[in-house]
Amino acid sequence: MSSDLQNSPPSEPMVKAEQPGLSVHVHRDHEKVVIVEPEGALDADTASDLHATLMQLWQDGAARIVIDGKRLDYMNSDGLGSILEFVPRLRKRGGDLKLACFSGKAHTIIELLGLDQVLQVFASLDEAIAAFDRPLPDAFSPTLALAASARGEKVHVLGCRFLRSGQQGALRFFSTVTDAQRAGLSPCRVCEPEILVLP
Repeated sequence: MSSDLQNSPPSEPMVKAEQPGLSVHVHRDHEKVVIVEPEGALDADTASDLHATLMQLWQDGAARIVIDGKRLDYMNSDGLGSILEFVPRLRKRGGDLKLACFSGKAHTIIELLGLDQVLQVFASLDEAIAAFDRPLPDAFSPTLALAASARGEKVHVLGCRFLRSGQQGALRFFSTVTDAQRAGLSPCRVCEPEILVLP
């Protein structure tokens, strides 16, 4: 992260990325939990800003991240697709990515994409933060690594640009290549080298 973010008082939010229509604020005022608060419109044009912020947090060693959606004016599937690859990364590190304060159309998009099958979604920020003190429920696989569209024939790693594009609609998730093959799916040619090294 930039030095101004690291040296700022922990209770003050910092603007990490900004494009017309989106600002991404990072709050470090919760012990061991980083709050990422996108503000404005989260769509195909701005999703890369949220992705870049999450990547920087990952590289800086963050393990517990909550995305707080209360200041979003608009969101589509492209915006949410940008966060998928961080789910297995954070879980392998002993942390997780949780969603809080997504309501209305934003919450509907989360359900339509099937993200509520792999991400815990909470009505409030306090609930999301408190959930880190409990084990991840069995329904949420700690080894989640792959996804495919509901009607697709290809399986992708969670960081694949196809999944980030938001064009895939509802998703099915898999922990292993074997599970995906049993479902009749073959690897995406773009991310096949990454898929083939998975169990």
